Order: sequence, then structure tokens, then C-alpha cells
Amino acid sequence: GMPLFDGIAMGVLVQPMVSLPGRAYAFIAFSKDVVGNDTGAVYAEVCVGLGETLASANEPGTPYRLLIRKEAPHEVKVHSLASYSFGLQDATGGPERTRVDYSAERLSTDLPFLQKVGQDIASVAVCIEKGYGVPMDMEGVVLEEKTGREIHLVQARPIVEG
Repeated sequence: GMPLFDGIAMGVLVQPMVSLPGRAYAFIAFSKDVVGNDTGAVYAEVCVGLGETLASANEPGTPYRLLIRKEAPHEVKVHSLASYSFGLQDATGGPERTRVDYSAERLSTDLPFLQKVGQDIASVAVCIEKGYGVPMDMEGVVLEEKTGREIHLVQARPIVEG
């Protein structure tokens, strides 16, 4: 970190863009349901494309909102389907804003697929919470290819409440 003022320091982490041929879904996940104050569930928001759509709040619309139980059978409740008109896709010259066609989007047309993506995100959230010993707020990306799924965690921090 770099000293700023009276013991306060700042650090900057630079990391490569998570990229893979296939479909990208960004997510924000809390390892406890912060809305219902339930430590037995993971709350996740998911969007098609890169995370800027979720993080910036500049794009009108809503993400997929999911509540996933931590205990088996890991029931998934879908609180909302996404309605963002546009998502960001990784492109050669940088992120490209593209229209989302929800009639062809598997997260919207295939409920078991959406539930499994939610369960996989929740599995990562639970592991991170166990590792740190406190409920965590995290951001990441699900990369979906015909050959399988990868989940990349790009940021995690303890949940700030109050």
C-alpha cells in the first residue's frame, strides 16, 4: 500500500480480465441473506456479461435475484428474472455493449440451468465464508462453455452491516 494520511494507506490491485470463449455471467453474492438476515442462505445477483452492469448501477433494469439455501438439497428461490436491455461482453478492443435477447438466454429459458448456476455460486460463497470465518460480500464471473463451467472470484470482503 501507499501511505496517504495519518496511518491510512491505499493499495491497488491490477488483474487480467477474466475471459474465455463462451458465455459470461457476472455475479455479486453475499454468503448470508442480507435482506432477510438469514445465515442459512446465500443471496446472489447475476447478469449476462461482465460485472460493470451490476456494479455501476448505470444500466436500467434488474439482475437475476436468487436465494440459495446452504443446506442440501440447496433449494433455489428465484426472486426476479433479469431485465437489463444491454450487457457488456469481452471484445478485442475492450468491453462491448450488446443487447441481451432473453428469449434465447439460457438463464431465462432453462430453470434447472439457472438453479445450478445459483447453486455453484453459493458453493463458492460458502467456501469463502468458511475460509474467512465471517459472512462475505463477493463479486465474480461464471464462464460457461460447452466443455464446462468455471467460476472466478475477483473480489471478496467481509459484509459491512449497519
